[in-house]
Amino acid sequence: MLLRRFLRVKIIQSAYSFEINKGTAGEAGTIWLQSVIKDDLVRCVHSTDELVRLLTCFVSYFFRYIGTYIDDEEKKYFPAESSLELLKTFYHSGGSQNLCNFTDSQKRNIFIFGNWDIRDIAAPVFHEVVLPGFFEKLPSGKGLQSSSFLASVIAAILAAPLLRHKIEEREIWWEDALTVAIPAVKRITAEISSSGNTSFTSIFKDLISDMDFCTGLIGHYFSDHDRLDNLLSETASNWDLKRIFLIDKIIIKLALCEIFHFPSIPPVAALNEYVEISKYFCTPESGKFINGIVDKIREKK
Repeated sequence: MLLRRFLRVKIIQSAYSFEINKGTAGEAGTIWLQSVIKDDLVRCVHSTDELVRLLTCFVSYFFRYIGTYIDDEEKKYFPAESSLELLKTFYHSGGSQNLCNFTDSQKRNIFIFGNWDIRDIAAPVFHEVVLPGFFEKLPSGKGLQSSSFLASVIAAILAAPLLRHKIEEREIWWEDALTVAIPAVKRITAEISSSGNTSFTSIFKDLISDMDFCTGLIGHYFSDHDRLDNLLSETASNWDLKRIFLIDKIIIKLALCEIFHFPSIPPVAALNEYVEISKYFCTPESGKFINGIVDKIREKK
């Protein structure tokens, strides 16, 4: 549900980009613009999947770095024994070791994005998250080897401001993608830590199906554009089409495209999704307006 909603939001953003640029494109330029927007949408989906893989591998490498830090501290004359013992207890748990082993099983260069190696920030994130007394929060190290504490450490790693900043800096799509990537990474790393499973699958249940959904929906939006405008104008007869908020029109037209062209998706479920999305992008009254207009058009069909 969350992933499909994310895809719908990206499609709404793509449609918005088309609407604000098509006026100056001309006929030939409009065809080119549609092609560019569709390609960007495909890239966004692939990029989100890549972000999940990158963050999962970073969490694994982070745990390996903990082992390196412990080894270095033990070589010192005066190691910080109290915190070090807590850290060792945590590091040598089964879940932590399973995460350490994950990156060893990968066959390609999993840490590189462009010219950036995400391993470069493992040490700074460790000092930002772990060293400021993180492991002293549990008295006498109680629960340091529990799955719930492991999950809290992973959540803290993924919430580290430095990691978030670097991620958003590297790829234009990733700021929005973090909303689905972080829960996915938490789920995947929990599975790895508990079972030792080293396989990695896409966060999208069926990447081809999801890609077809994205390109198909935005394609129908382009091809049905004028017809949908006419339907909207006829149905909202008490409204000047130019006075309806652009984002409301886009959501209405995409909801109609999905209802008309994707029969496997229940119309009520599709409409409810767009009404929910409108709560984040539109006015408080928009949801009722969108619901009413779409229902009226459906009744005519």
